[in-house]
Amino acid sequence: MKPHKLQKKKNEMQPEALKTAAPKGNSFGKSFVDAVDRIMSKSYNQVLYYVLFTILLSVHYYTITPYTNYAFFGGDTWEYQSLAVNFAKGHGIDRFGAIEQFEEYKFGGFDQFYDGSPEMFHSLAGTQNSYRTPVYPLFLGIIYKIFGVNVLIAKFFQLLLYVLIAASLPIIGYRYLSVAGFLGGKLAAIVFLERNAMLANELMTEPVTSFVAFLVILAFMLYTSKRNTFSAILLGLSFGLAWLTKGSLVFIPVFIGLYIFFKGIKEKQTYIHSFIIVVFMALVITPWSVFASHNAHKFVLLSTQGPGALYDGNNEFSTGDWAPQWNTDSTSFYNTDGMSEKSPALRVANFYLQNPGKIIELPSQKLVRGFLPFQSIWYFMAALLLHFVFMQVRWFHQGIYARYLKIALTLMVFLWLYATYNKSFDIVYNYFVEHAFLFSILLAISSMLYIKYATKLLQLHPAFGFAILNYIVITLIFLAVPMPGGSRYVVVIDYVFLYLAFVIGVQFLKHHWVNTPIATVKTIIKKK
Repeated sequence: MKPHKLQKKKNEMQPEALKTAAPKGNSFGKSFVDAVDRIMSKSYNQVLYYVLFTILLSVHYYTITPYTNYAFFGGDTWEYQSLAVNFAKGHGIDRFGAIEQFEEYKFGGFDQFYDGSPEMFHSLAGTQNSYRTPVYPLFLGIIYKIFGVNVLIAKFFQLLLYVLIAASLPIIGYRYLSVAGFLGGKLAAIVFLERNAMLANELMTEPVTSFVAFLVILAFMLYTSKRNTFSAILLGLSFGLAWLTKGSLVFIPVFIGLYIFFKGIKEKQTYIHSFIIVVFMALVITPWSVFASHNAHKFVLLSTQGPGALYDGNNEFSTGDWAPQWNTDSTSFYNTDGMSEKSPALRVANFYLQNPGKIIELPSQKLVRGFLPFQSIWYFMAALLLHFVFMQVRWFHQGIYARYLKIALTLMVFLWLYATYNKSFDIVYNYFVEHAFLFSILLAISSMLYIKYATKLLQLHPAFGFAILNYIVITLIFLAVPMPGGSRYVVVIDYVFLYLAFVIGVQFLKHHWVNTPIATVKTIIKKK
């Protein structure tokens, strides 16, 4: 079939809302779109673009970002750095403390309020630490084993992981949504790195967690496209890697696995592939599980701090983030519930049973503290809500008044987003902090609109939705881990929200404005 006939057939299969007329009075725009389409339609051009874009972004952001040449001595960093250096020096994969001379660990920026000190660090030499998931310490340790303990090189590789994600977004967008997806992905890539390049300055799990979550998304995309044994193997391996990277990724394999199983429940191939996925996931997890269980002298499926996070995020002192003070207060609920021998999940359930007022209050506060500070989430929600409103206008009303309404709505949303981008968001932020339940409702409405429009009308892959759902569930069950600008849990999928926001936004502009901008303006002028 000839390309133009194939495109005509594809347009006929699209939902009515996405069918577009030929651009009127916009020959430059059409020429630009055609040129991008001709270039990106060739696979080798996509590879060339990816390599060049990756090199350009890596050099640019590594040059302009003020990375420090030391690891912070405090928080979680001193553990990760210690585990990585000790591994690089041949002391094993899970050994904490100053086995080597203190200078070998390249610490700086001491946290004066932290209870750690060089003396205590030496006293902990060789302590076994396997409650940390192994992928990030191994990532750092391998870099140090190859390049020596050079913190700047480690931070470059962390930046590179972000760049590899960013450079992929335009290609993913093109493959699923043609030129509109490419442009949306390109905008998302630039904004993502502008917002997140500095995160690579911290020796924390976020860059690796972001990248592994992205690998799961890519593996799921490949599986839905190919549905063969090889893609099932890759998906299983990515699931296992995710579980060994960070406990906060735990539900993504579960959601995707259930989706695959129930979507093809009557197909024999689904059962075979499900078995393959589980086997290869187990092949990744089992060696670490055996190793950690041996060292801990008890069965350990995954290294996780889940029980502690459950208590710290679900107690009478919590406002949505860390609240560990219950542990030192003898009158706190968990110190007086008489259930110390019971499972953490049962004790948390009992907390809410005894404090029913917290059932709505705490989850709302968690969502506010976890999601509200991210501008990318507001872009995402705004794009979805605009699409929804414009669909209603299209279906229920036409004519000049509909055009006025569309102009007013678009200007209002863009002015609002401009204000948030310029840090003029304090009033809105404080309002939703005080009325947390309203933000929860807004996030729920946006999630429902995404479910309604994502796969059919907007032609978005379900992998992105499962990534968002994972972190909503994680935040609701545990807590919003505080950091400047939002939750450490949620920041690892900032690129998901940005990609969806810009791709939906570009589609919105294309389908409601770009195709007939001159005709719309002329009609309004004539009416006046």
